[in-house]
Amino acid sequence: EHILPKGKYPEYAVHAYNLIPCCSKCNSHKGEAILNKDNGLPHTLNLYYHDPDKFEFLQVECSLDSNNQPFFSYKLNFPSNTDPILTTIITNHFNRLHLIERYNEEVIKTYTAIEPIIKSLCSGKNISEALDAISNYFATVTSYYGINHHKIALLRCLISSSQYHTYLNRLL
Repeated sequence: EHILPKGKYPEYAVHAYNLIPCCSKCNSHKGEAILNKDNGLPHTLNLYYHDPDKFEFLQVECSLDSNNQPFFSYKLNFPSNTDPILTTIITNHFNRLHLIERYNEEVIKTYTAIEPIIKSLCSGKNISEALDAISNYFATVTSYYGINHHKIALLRCLISSSQYHTYLNRLL
């Protein structure tokens, strides 16, 4: 995908720093506008210039529904010492591409894909050993995906959420 639209900026159509991988859904939400009219900053992260993995900002909260099944909800939450310009660009990016809404729509599928791995890792273990196993798995996959990938944020939640620990303890 082109960060600067190739129709407006044909001279950058094949420039490496103007090209980023993008799924069709994100591409359909991206649009042609480059800057957010409210804050004058880019709508889209450019991973050549902006490093979103300097800090964790994508978080997941877990609660248990009336059937004691886990329910997950994504949100952005920036550390207090985060560069405000980068915070705004990341927020613009997530808003423009509807990422939080889309992650929340897909979280059941994401968790359903992860749960067999969790069950396998935790088989025959007590809760403390199970959480250690999940933490070890988390450390391994984080290096592949990065700290703010939606699956990594979900795993971080599974490790830290007392609500999820209650659910996990019933599975063990």
